[in-house]
Amino acid sequence: SDFAFRSDDLARAKQLLAEYGALAGVKADAEKAQLPLVSLRLGWCAYKQSDFAVAIELLSQGLALKAPPEIRQEMLYLRGVSALSLPGATSVPPDFVTLAIEAPDSPFTAQACYRAALLQGNDALQWLDRLLSNPAHAKSTLRGGALLLRAQHSYNQSRFAEALADVNALLQLPDAKEHAKSAQLLQALCYEALPEKSSDAEAAFEKIIGSGAVDSSEVKLALSRRAKFRFNNKKFAEAEADLKKYLGNTLDALDASQLEAALLLALCRKEQKDTAGAAAELKKLAAVPLKGVLAFEVPFQLGNLSYEAAQYEAAAAHYRKALDAAAAVKELPNSALSAAWLNLAWSSRHAKDAKTAEKAFAELLKLDAMGP
Repeated sequence: SDFAFRSDDLARAKQLLAEYGALAGVKADAEKAQLPLVSLRLGWCAYKQSDFAVAIELLSQGLALKAPPEIRQEMLYLRGVSALSLPGATSVPPDFVTLAIEAPDSPFTAQACYRAALLQGNDALQWLDRLLSNPAHAKSTLRGGALLLRAQHSYNQSRFAEALADVNALLQLPDAKEHAKSAQLLQALCYEALPEKSSDAEAAFEKIIGSGAVDSSEVKLALSRRAKFRFNNKKFAEAEADLKKYLGNTLDALDASQLEAALLLALCRKEQKDTAGAAAELKKLAAVPLKGVLAFEVPFQLGNLSYEAAQYEAAAAHYRKALDAAAAVKELPNSALSAAWLNLAWSSRHAKDAKTAEKAFAELLKLDAMGP
């Protein structure tokens, strides 16, 4: 049975283990006959064959026996993993909690902590802290993944300094290569978010962009984020160069990130006084179905271009379209609505449409009684 199990001949291993467990001498002295090990092996066979309910039953039988600590730890881990594999399982198995209490230094506890953290629940950080703070797991192969997970959690909770500390620790590990690309990207994002580190952000993004193909997910995201960083720092030509690389030659109308990048490209051109180039990008966007803020922002920017060109009727039409879209955009700030109503009012006034101008000014006052 031992040879069959180690050779992954699961059917043969199950047969031999079952026959062994049924022997009269084995039943008479379960501890001496290593019945807990038999239950563990049978549990692994069932688990590897995706028969998770049977695995749980077999392991429960083994855990009811007096098992050596190392066997008990593995059985608790496997029963917990089997429970997680059942349809609809979303919470940390009680066996993981028991294992962490009984054997905090066990390698199976490290595995349990990592799996619990992957559930992405409210307790994820608690499980990661338990793994990473224990010196017994300092050389665990899970350490890099755990550091990255904790850094991601910290970043998503705007704890950028903590996230950066974990990322830097990860990049110092001997086996950092597996997680290096994700870690370097998160490092750059942390630099970007921390005012005292923002000067390091461009170099960090450049390191990622120069290390891989343009179509890799890390490089594309780095190009997109560096473009926003450069735009916010008024480096419009450099931002435009990044956006061109990011977008390539085609615009995917179903990719929200590409649509947002195309809008930013139009704004870069506008800031560089390339009105024709900005209008061309905005018209491409206007030709595809837009949702959310983009459905407002694209016609709003087209209205701005038309207004600056003294094309007031066209500007008013664009502003009306933006305001029509605004009704379905919950996250739109009042300042954006106010700007659209104000611009519509002035466009209509210049176009000699006094009635629309008066209505637009009235709507503006509803949003901001103090007026512009």
